[in-house]
Amino acid sequence: ETCAGNASHACALRDIVIELRTLEQTLGFVADRQIDGRKVQLATGYMKHSFAYGSTFYQSWRTVFNNTILMDAVTYAKSNGLSYGVLGSSIGWHVFYGALTWDLQSKGWEILCSQVEISRQLADRHSLREKDFISFECADALAANLDGVHIVVLAFSRDVNLGRVLNEKLARELRPGALVLSWSRILDAQPEFKRAAVYKVAVSWSENWGLYVYQRKGYDE
Repeated sequence: ETCAGNASHACALRDIVIELRTLEQTLGFVADRQIDGRKVQLATGYMKHSFAYGSTFYQSWRTVFNNTILMDAVTYAKSNGLSYGVLGSSIGWHVFYGALTWDLQSKGWEILCSQVEISRQLADRHSLREKDFISFECADALAANLDGVHIVVLAFSRDVNLGRVLNEKLARELRPGALVLSWSRILDAQPEFKRAAVYKVAVSWSENWGLYVYQRKGYDE
C-alpha cells in the first residue's frame, strides 16, 4: 500500500518511522551524535550515559498507550487543551508518535541540537510545525517549560543527582493527575508521585524492558 499523495497522519507517521529507522543506521548519524554528545558532556558535566541513544518501536509505544490509564489521560488532555511532552526527545520518535497517533499537541526537548535539527527538518517536510501542533526545542530537560503538559515521557538516562533535581521539577510543575512515563524507577523516591502501572515492552536495547507510569498526586494526598 502506498502513501504517495496521502496527507493523513497515519501515512505521515509511517513515512517518518521509515526515515528515522534508515537514518539511525547510518555512520554519519552515529558519528555526528557522538561528537555532539561529547561536546555537551564536557560543557555540562553530565555522565556519559546521559547521552546514550536508543529508540522505542511504535508497536511497543502503542502497547502501553492502549491501556485505560493512558487513554484516559490522552482524552483528558485533548478535552482541556493540554499537551504531551518528551524530555530527551532525540530525533523525535515519541513526539511524532503522540502527535500523529492521537492528534495531540506535542513538544520535545533535547539537549543535543543536532538531533533537534533532524526532528525539525522532518516535521517541516510533513508540514507538522504549523500552528504549533508539534515543536522541538534544543534545551536541557531542566529548562523545559512544563506548564500545560499532561503526559510526560522521560526518554533519557539520568545519573542520581540529575534525577533528583528533575524529579523535584516534575513535582513542582506538573498538575495533579498528570502522568510521567519513565524507563527507570527513579520517581519511586518522589513522594508527590505514585506508581500507576508498569509495562514490559521491546525496545532497541532490550526485548523486555520496563516502562514505568507515574501519576502526580493531588496536593492534599
